[in-house]
Amino acid sequence: MATSEKRPPRFMRRHLAVVHPQHNALLVHRGEDGSLRLPFLDEPSGDPRQVGGIADHLGSDLPLASLGELAFVWFEPDQRADHIDAEYLMLCEPLGAPADAVLARYEWVSDAEEIALHAEPAEALKELVDWLAERAADSPLNLLPPHCLPGATAALADAVARALPTNGGANQFGGLDPARGLKQLQAWVLSNVWLSEDIVVKATTPLWPQEPAVSALLHDIAPHAVPEVLALGAISVPGSARASSWMAAKRYPALEPEPRVSTEAVLRSLAQLQAGALTRGPDLRAAGVPQRGPLEVAADLTVLWEEAAATGLTSDEVASLPNLDAWLTRRLSHLAETAPLLLTHGDLHLGNVLLTPADDPLPAHQPEDPAPMEPGPSRAKLIVFDWTDAALAWPGVDLQTLTDFGLDRDSQPGELDRLKREYVAAAREAFTGNGQAELLGRIEGSLDAGTELALVYHAVSYAHIIRSVPRRQKPFVGATFLARAVRRLLNQLETARG
Repeated sequence: MATSEKRPPRFMRRHLAVVHPQHNALLVHRGEDGSLRLPFLDEPSGDPRQVGGIADHLGSDLPLASLGELAFVWFEPDQRADHIDAEYLMLCEPLGAPADAVLARYEWVSDAEEIALHAEPAEALKELVDWLAERAADSPLNLLPPHCLPGATAALADAVARALPTNGGANQFGGLDPARGLKQLQAWVLSNVWLSEDIVVKATTPLWPQEPAVSALLHDIAPHAVPEVLALGAISVPGSARASSWMAAKRYPALEPEPRVSTEAVLRSLAQLQAGALTRGPDLRAAGVPQRGPLEVAADLTVLWEEAAATGLTSDEVASLPNLDAWLTRRLSHLAETAPLLLTHGDLHLGNVLLTPADDPLPAHQPEDPAPMEPGPSRAKLIVFDWTDAALAWPGVDLQTLTDFGLDRDSQPGELDRLKREYVAAAREAFTGNGQAELLGRIEGSLDAGTELALVYHAVSYAHIIRSVPRRQKPFVGATFLARAVRRLLNQLETARG
């Protein structure tokens, strides 16, 4: 008779580097033997970007906001102690303006050498202490976006309070005060996200300064399909020469019980957005939507090879990159001859869509039932959000991310064939009757090649993201994926040579 053993629990430990709101010092706890440590939080292993548990770790008198990870260490199974399989160093700061009496309850130090940590987090903590003291131009922390630096939480709270006042002059969402509205959901090098029942506040990396303006424009083009942007702007903090863009957008309730959205419904919504955007080219460019057609991506391949080589490719793989470059350049040039440039999402997957109750009459071209739901039909609308990487690109870019496995590994041919059929049907529905027969022909004629070349499109996107962040943040933003993607492209080249 087969038996099974219960797996031991697995945890991640998050060391909290809490910066004093007025001084260049870190909060520490002192052990009975006089040793110093950072406050830490043990949680079930998961996504370190999700930071809700950090807020009240020191108690309600000193609520915290996370600014994201500074460093990490992952343990092999034989190295784990106390079921801890990973440790993270999280940069944090008090939320709001805590009273001096509250701050005085804790010990603060300006020297990190006596704080016990593993080597990589310890080195990152020393860099933080040095940066707080000197703001040196050559510090790795200067590569962090402003929303990841001390002072960002107060700057964002002030921006939200100024942009969304009530009649009495106070922000109805309470700035970022968790007792009155918004609570932090996520913090990492690419974004900082806060939620209330009615609103989403997001600050993003300077790599995508256009996201708020683009999201606002897309809502104007398709108000039934893209969240409404209530306010937008930029924040800056001391010690950073750059600004982080931010926006406050309407939050939409999910249907209850929440059904699974069909890929057919998502692609129908995408095609409708593409049709609506056809006449808004100047507006899209003014909002900052980049053109990333086949020729632009081909011109960016050098960035891909440089960043991929730094992720640990073998010498033989690096030596093969010029051949891969030539092969992809030829294919992208051929694709440019036929593929039209349409609005693309850039990260289209089921985690970035939501079925929400329809609170107003649906547009005539919007089907009442965009996805199958049980029990019985229900009036709903499909919301597509997180337009961070929106661009003018070729058909097929958004299909690979919509597969069950996304970009992590090769999709099954049958799955991609189904998505291509669904997209062609959606495009015919969206563009028919607008004198777009020639455009439909180009979409259908380029979709196979465009889907095959989607991986290189996304790999170039990741290469730019990886290049924009400090060394210790690179694993968080896809360095491992980038190496896998280039190896898959090399395998495709070998198969083509056959």
